[in-house]
Amino acid sequence: MDHRNANGCWNCYWWIDHYYPTYQALSAIARFPEVFRSVYPGALAWLVKAQCNEGGWSTSVDGKQCAFSTALAVRSLLLSDEPRYRGAIAKGLRWLVTSQSADGSWHSVPILRIPPPRLMDPTHYREWRVDDKGVGAYIRDQNRLFTSATVWAAIFDALERSH
Repeated sequence: MDHRNANGCWNCYWWIDHYYPTYQALSAIARFPEVFRSVYPGALAWLVKAQCNEGGWSTSVDGKQCAFSTALAVRSLLLSDEPRYRGAIAKGLRWLVTSQSADGSWHSVPILRIPPPRLMDPTHYREWRVDDKGVGAYIRDQNRLFTSATVWAAIFDALERSH
């Protein structure tokens, strides 16, 4: 838990935003209810505060709402049984459903970063290139498979939770 920020989310090395590592950490910790209860309020409060008015969660690359970030935020909120998160979950799911492309996928934005070698903390690096090859690049899910699978996982989690 030493990679957790003061605001409750987790840092990561490879992912651009905090949504992926936060979901993964909360998902692992949820297996230990006594630990989860002490950790999740900060993380889930951060997620609710970060939600955009339209219902999605945005990426730090361009500030636009992102299906990948939104799906991970929804999955994180679904880990809690508390009713206070239901509104944020429903709003996020509505945004995901309305943002689906005609081909059934979801638009992808840069979600992965490839830091230069020997760079210990990629948050301080300022020369990122978008969708370029090699190190120092932010990479998008070009075929939208990882993004779409993450969204479907969130939808299925929500459906499973409702039964």
